[in-house]
Amino acid sequence: MIKYLIVLLFFVYANGENRFAEIPVPEIEIMDSGYKNGADDMVFAPPKSKSSSSTKPTSTIQQPSAPLLPKEPTQLQTFKPDEQEVISPIEVENEPINVPKETQKPLEQSISLPKSDIEQNLKEFKQEEPKEQVEDVKLYSKIPNLVKQDSIKIALFVPKDKIGKYSSTSSTIIISYLLSKGINFEYEMFDVKNESEYSVKSAVESAISKGFRVAISLSTQDGINEMLKFANNFESIYIPTVNAHDVRNVEIANSVLFGGIDYKSQIAKLLKYANYKVSALFDDSNVGFNLTHELKKQSELNKEVIVSKNTTKFNSIINYSFTDSSVFLNTPVVKTSLLMSQFTYLKIKPYVFLSTQINYTPHLLTLTQYQDRDNFYVANSIKHSNLALSDMQKVLNVDINYDWINFSTIVGIDLLSASILDTNRVFDIHLKNKNINYPIEIYKASYSNFVKME
Repeated sequence: MIKYLIVLLFFVYANGENRFAEIPVPEIEIMDSGYKNGADDMVFAPPKSKSSSSTKPTSTIQQPSAPLLPKEPTQLQTFKPDEQEVISPIEVENEPINVPKETQKPLEQSISLPKSDIEQNLKEFKQEEPKEQVEDVKLYSKIPNLVKQDSIKIALFVPKDKIGKYSSTSSTIIISYLLSKGINFEYEMFDVKNESEYSVKSAVESAISKGFRVAISLSTQDGINEMLKFANNFESIYIPTVNAHDVRNVEIANSVLFGGIDYKSQIAKLLKYANYKVSALFDDSNVGFNLTHELKKQSELNKEVIVSKNTTKFNSIINYSFTDSSVFLNTPVVKTSLLMSQFTYLKIKPYVFLSTQINYTPHLLTLTQYQDRDNFYVANSIKHSNLALSDMQKVLNVDINYDWINFSTIVGIDLLSASILDTNRVFDIHLKNKNINYPIEIYKASYSNFVKME
């Protein structure tokens, strides 16, 4: 590159022309002077004549084109503040569109509505502050608005085909309580058999014809709806076997009161003793299914297994997947005892055993060994009665300390008689939202009894 630049300057100087044009580039011989120090060491030989016989190719340098210049900036049109922009009318084929005068109204013209319409709109669109919903927590020691009398006349309805054993114990409880209080009373039991519509209707009509307006009904979960159809015939009817939360698809009359155990609240309290891994073993009865269904609504189950009524061997049911699991036993006491014994035999150690009121019974203590029930916790809502009444139950061979149906029955007769006769209550257990508001306590099985945890 340096060689060509030197040659170019040489020819410009020699010809005396200071312009860039097509310039023939002659052949240049570079003679080595023996030095290797750069351009100063090079000697240029004079160019050969054009008449030389050998023609050498030439190179040409094109003159560069003129550089691109930026366009001149366009002049911006400015408006003075006192000038107004004139907008020409819209024209179609050079004919302006004329707007009728009657439709030419100011843009800011207000629209008037009748006063009634304005008030209605304000009422519809007014956003009221949400009112805080306060749960009805009223507790009643007696039944409100029940007619006061000097004596009590009470009927007992029992489905003997289903729970016949309670026909005698419930009668004994009612009679023993009324006798202990020195109350004038009239009592009669009516059999509703299998709780069919015909059986219930016949029993209710018979009781009403004899002048009974207060009743206790040992209805089961399957037959409660039939009894509730006739509830308006009574001033007050108490159901000791069913909780109000378990009644569905039927209207509940104001005269109905419930005394069933609140399994929903018991399960919630038992879950405080559980770990992250909750399992369930339950039988194929309505109680077993209902308890497990409620448990699944409150906790995700790691495992659930049905123990049928005919199952006697549990090797295929109990396995190591129950290890370190909080196992709910929604089974009757005999099956519960067998299951816990099987866990011990197979050397499978759950985190804890949990159960509701159905297994709060001394039979569990006699049917199991201590190592079987070492980590067994049970919920209980039975509150011990006063000493005199408890002694009377022992004489009459009726259990009210562990049998929750018997306990609920005596709480019911205590509530009814105190409300009608305006006497003091024996049990400090009140009504809440049409249901007996039982306390819930957790017990742990020990060597010979149940120890209260809280």
